[in-house]
Amino acid sequence: MVGDVFTDGSCVKLGPITWHRTGWAVCKVSSDGILQGWMRGVVGASLPQTSPAAEHVASLAGACAPGGGIDCEYSDYQGLAHLEERAAYNVYTKKNMYAGINMQILGRAPAGFRIVKVKGHADPDAAATQHDRYLAIGNDHADRMARAAAENQPQPSQAELQDHEAQKAFLRQYLPYVSQALTLWPSVGPSLGK
Repeated sequence: MVGDVFTDGSCVKLGPITWHRTGWAVCKVSSDGILQGWMRGVVGASLPQTSPAAEHVASLAGACAPGGGIDCEYSDYQGLAHLEERAAYNVYTKKNMYAGINMQILGRAPAGFRIVKVKGHADPDAAATQHDRYLAIGNDHADRMARAAAENQPQPSQAELQDHEAQKAFLRQYLPYVSQALTLWPSVGPSLGK
């Protein structure tokens, strides 16, 4: 892939977070909005199954794309916008859980690489200019590809989802009374019973 590409990450959230599934995509779109090529995949087990993780992996995949000629990544994720312009102490800080991925993105990207924020889920027919229409169509292609990658992973069965919902309903009903029940017994200090 060369030139400009669109990247996106997606997360299917069914049940508890351990059941969430993520996917990412990188799409090459022609100036008239035709999908010319794409890459997609899933977020590995060493990262959380969240939308930000999927967005970061998509950007890394774009920076490492075959051909090595990516000039610009269009992403609807604000957390990556103009990553290449940020000060190193902001990009690589220990407080940023994606510091390692950010370092990989910037280290593997070709010279002149940049990440530009685009509006997510924009309507191409409501676009004011041809370029805005191009951005809306490209982002839609990336969004659909990332969603397909996430949905292609194994999902919990209907029985597992029903069991999870039943357990949540029970806990919502039960837990409000725990604090009231605990007040019926006297508090015991740690020095008693030696």
